[in-house]
Amino acid sequence: RPQAASNLLTIGQSEEASLGIMLVSAVSLAAQLHFTTEMNPDQSPFVILDGTSVDSPFAGVLSQVADLLPTPPRILGRRCESEAVAGLAAEVNRRLSSCDGATASPRFFLIHGLQYFRDLRRPEESISVRRPGENPATQPWKQLLTILRDGPPVGIYTIIWCDSVSNLNRVIDRTALREFEMRVVLQMNNTDSIALID
Repeated sequence: RPQAASNLLTIGQSEEASLGIMLVSAVSLAAQLHFTTEMNPDQSPFVILDGTSVDSPFAGVLSQVADLLPTPPRILGRRCESEAVAGLAAEVNRRLSSCDGATASPRFFLIHGLQYFRDLRRPEESISVRRPGENPATQPWKQLLTILRDGPPVGIYTIIWCDSVSNLNRVIDRTALREFEMRVVLQMNNTDSIALID
């Protein structure tokens, strides 16, 4: 639904289980879109950041999902996170300032392997040098927070898999964690489970 916090977080060590959740999410959402909305063929409703390493047995699996979707998704790999979040954050801001923003076609941002995308880490968690004249609002981690916070009410939703709570905390603080109304927790220790799902 186009309401705040309509984002999904999966967290746990099992890459196979998380990949299954990601694929099922994409295919089932595409099936709903296919039958309920008019899709613009020039702009895929899916943007996927695939952090899978090239030596993983699951390398390339997310790319194969393109054959299952009515409109091929835009799939980006590591080192492309800044480009992906900049584009979606701009679309969120455009919809927020537009009269028809709340009724625009839904878009879905899938991040498989949040732990691999260093540019999305908050400044205190990564060494970064700000260029002269750079606007802090254009920093990738802030743009991601904009997508998480302001995206769902205007039809832009995020699905993330991260392998551990410690890696999640490098990108998303406790306040931003509230932007995930839906959470799937795989096997983890008691402390992390309490922190995520009480």
